[in-house]
Parts: sequence; structure tokens; C-alpha cells
Amino acid sequence: MSFIRSERKCVEILRILKEHQEPIGAKRLSELMSEHGFTLTDRAVQYYLSYLDEMGFTKKIGNHGRVLTSAGIAETERALVDERIGYVISKLESLAFKSNFDPETGKGNVAYNLSYVPESQTDAAVKAFDAVINEKISFFSSYKIIDDDPRIPEGYTGIITVCNITMDGVLRDHGIPVK
Repeated sequence: MSFIRSERKCVEILRILKEHQEPIGAKRLSELMSEHGFTLTDRAVQYYLSYLDEMGFTKKIGNHGRVLTSAGIAETERALVDERIGYVISKLESLAFKSNFDPETGKGNVAYNLSYVPESQTDAAVKAFDAVINEKISFFSSYKIIDDDPRIPEGYTGIITVCNITMDGVLRDHGIPVK
């Protein structure tokens, strides 16, 4: 747990350095970290900066402070991607938890996918969905075409399918753990 918190603080320091073009010292970083919800002393920030220097992510510019290296910029980008992936995973877990579909009764809430295709390609999309259903490789055997949903852009047709994350909810409801 401590490692994760430390990693999060390092990522936040890298993020702050990326937002600023000029070198930033430990005192100013401590203030900026506080604005981002992290309370760190100047000394603690210096510790993290030393670690980031060793990793090659930051570089000390005399007494002016630190700047990101190219490796630090790349690490910041990777961390942002990891954070987005983590967000998506937590949303999927939430959807699985909220789904309470009962396959025996055909009733309950499901997680669903909403796809939209240009109206000119609706027939081709329907053929593709039908082909998948005919091969019996989809989780559910139907889909719904919609055109009156405000989320669908003008000139497009919406297609709703049940999301396979619903299966995680079904398994959970039957006492089968899912990871």
C-alpha cells in the first residue's frame, strides 16, 4: 500500500513539473502538491526528487530546482494511460456490480454497449451483427436498433447490445467469484 501511495506522489510531482516549463524547487513543489491534495514537507519532496533523479526522470538545474527529462515526460504519459485504464476498469466493475440480470426470467438490469453507425452503413452493420449472432459467439442473441436517443448524433443509427460485463454480474449473483 505504501508503495502505491509513493508511486502516486512521484507521478504527481512529474505531472506538476510537466505543467511548468521552468525549474521548480522542493519548496514550491511542496506548495503545488498541497494544492493537488498531497501534504508533503519540503524535505519529503526532496526525497522524492532524489529518487526521481536516480530514475532519470528529473534533472537538477543548479539551485533553481528540477525539470523533467525526456524519460520523465515519457513516464508521465505512461502514468496517465495507466490511470485512464484504471478508471475504465473501475467503471466496468461498477457496471458488473449494478447489473442484476436473471437469465432464467430474462429480467433485471444489464450493462449495455451503444454503438452508432452512419445511416448509410446501417444495413452493413446489421449484417455484421446478424453474422455474429448466427455464429453463436455473442453473449446475447439480439440487439436493438434505436434512432431517437439524444446520445446518437444526427445522421447516425444507434445499435444497443448487452455488454459481456453483464456476465460478471450473473456469475457474482450465483456465488461465482470473478476477477
